[in-house]
Amino acid sequence: MRKKLERDLSLAANPDQFVFHASDEKGHSAHVRVNLPTETVQVTAEIIAKGNFPYRTREDLIRDAVYHRLSELVEMGNLGCGDQLRRVEATDYILKQEAAAKRFLDQMQKLDSVITSAGDSAEHQAEIVNAILDQVNQMPDTYWRNRYRCRIQERHGHLIRSRLSLKPSTFLEDTGEDA
Repeated sequence: MRKKLERDLSLAANPDQFVFHASDEKGHSAHVRVNLPTETVQVTAEIIAKGNFPYRTREDLIRDAVYHRLSELVEMGNLGCGDQLRRVEATDYILKQEAAAKRFLDQMQKLDSVITSAGDSAEHQAEIVNAILDQVNQMPDTYWRNRYRCRIQERHGHLIRSRLSLKPSTFLEDTGEDA
């Protein structure tokens, strides 16, 4: 039981361990209706409300729970379905990376747009860029934080006030880490 608890707690530290996309990469899914005891539904609502995990909906939590329980059953029973579950996990990873890349592009386009709309006020533009950069610097040290920093430096480096936080050696081309 202690080993299981330790593994479960490690999930909270690594959001990539959560699998809950509602469809595959082609948008295919099956709708399943399940009745649950009221207490179970209340617990799921509390978990989501606390925000300690990346679940946005009860369905996210239930999909993740089903995936992980199926993984345990397949492993315990040597059922030979592991390939299907690995495909589910691989698809989930691809969809997460695709979403992270889209968020990155959308946010960088919005930043460019906001800078442009600030007109010829270099002071206001610098204020915006530095506020965004402060937020980016607080992100975990991952591939995506470095992508954000590189893009901001590349496009708006002339507006960055404190270059100490952006030493060239801190920019990585590709670490292969997740968003």
